[in-house]
Amino acid sequence: MGANGHVDWGRRQDVLDRLDYRAVLGDLGMEVVGTPSPTTGWVKLRVSEDDTHPSGSYNIHTGRIKNRRARDAWDGSIFDLCKERKQLAGVGDAFAYLADLAGVDIGGGGRRRA
Repeated sequence: MGANGHVDWGRRQDVLDRLDYRAVLGDLGMEVVGTPSPTTGWVKLRVSEDDTHPSGSYNIHTGRIKNRRARDAWDGSIFDLCKERKQLAGVGDAFAYLADLAGVDIGGGGRRRA
């Protein structure tokens, strides 16, 4: 977060580009299956241990996640999912958390430079 407590969302793409999305999504309970499409950036996800086939997708360019499971369909961003699963106060906190993991400086004290 910036010096005044605001998130520098201008670094969003830097965070997405540098993020080890396989590790982060794995930590959030999802398994990446295969490699991203070279044209669209979508990669398939197994969103639950009891899934026999991928039931979700993640876009490496936009950070969007879609879960098509009938009983718990979900559509949001990796920042939303991180906020929910890590029980953070807000999406800005999730952005700061993921920026730290990606090694991107979003203006807060102590963060590494991109």
